[in-house]
Amino acid sequence: MFGNKIITFGIIVAIIVVFITGCDGQASIVDEPGPYDQIAQCLTEKGAVLYQTSWCPHCKNQKEAFGGSLKYINLVDCDEERVACQEAGIEGYPAWIINGKQYLGGRSPEALAKIADCL
Repeated sequence: MFGNKIITFGIIVAIIVVFITGCDGQASIVDEPGPYDQIAQCLTEKGAVLYQTSWCPHCKNQKEAFGGSLKYINLVDCDEERVACQEAGIEGYPAWIINGKQYLGGRSPEALAKIADCL
């Protein structure tokens, strides 16, 4: 009976440790070099901004297209920063502002690089 309590306690501790450390695989994605690091960094240097929301499936696809390189992209969540999106004149999601012009819809990193003259 005492042994079962120790095992149960050990399992509970293990679950808590996994929950606290967030062992969901996301940390390794962020730490690894992304496939579009140079493009993403260039877009940021040129002032490009991706306006998006957490609920938008096209926004999710756009962010996934950059993989680990997304960490270099200037992101604005329009649910959290409504005023910034209104001031930028965002008409839909995802939307990129590059060189003062709005580009609606998802685009490949290469297409965005061409628009921003990052190639």
